[in-house]
Amino acid sequence: MKKDNLTSLREEGSVPDVEILGTIFGLKTLVDVTRAVFGVYPKHISGDIVVRVDTPAKVGSPPVQQQAMELLVQSTAEAALGQVNPYVLAAYWDDHREYEKSIEIVERIIQDPAEDILHKSAACSLCGLVLYEQKRSDEAIAKFQKAIELDPKLALAYNNWGSVLDNKGKYDEAIAKFRKAIELDPKLALAYNNWGIVLRKQGKNDEAEAKFQKAIELSGSQ
Repeated sequence: MKKDNLTSLREEGSVPDVEILGTIFGLKTLVDVTRAVFGVYPKHISGDIVVRVDTPAKVGSPPVQQQAMELLVQSTAEAALGQVNPYVLAAYWDDHREYEKSIEIVERIIQDPAEDILHKSAACSLCGLVLYEQKRSDEAIAKFQKAIELDPKLALAYNNWGSVLDNKGKYDEAIAKFRKAIELDPKLALAYNNWGIVLRKQGKNDEAEAKFQKAIELSGSQ
């Protein structure tokens, strides 16, 4: 089965456009949006979701039914995404500063013997980024090195490694990583931007401006 895809169990025309409480969307709309994001290949997820609604609502808070629906929507989305693409769920938790949840997921991907090398290397790189955000720089670098060991062509791991070196004040080493990232992926705007930041710290403003301009051009073309 193809990874990172989600679709409905039913035929497209049979999805009812039922309004989801607490939102401005209908069920069919959300299915269409999900398909647009993940694709149309079959990946079926089924099960029961039980939400307790016997807890009294606090004064001024939404009705219990609305709270239950919001919880149901969120927990369903998390459970589905955890099955379809755990990497994206880990990135979501990282973005919301739930670092331990993010690390738990990526470590599970890394240790899974059935997982392919590309997903494992991407998980290592994301884990390194999460560790870096927790100011665990040496651990982060070890994860980036592991990611590159698994996939020597993973440009993002070199870019992230460069960011850690930049934070340590090792500017020349950081630039070497950004240069390698761009060599592997000439369209990686983030690496140009980060390279420009380091050049500016070194007082090389004209060179930094050129890197920023390149980053803008690449971002606009994507």
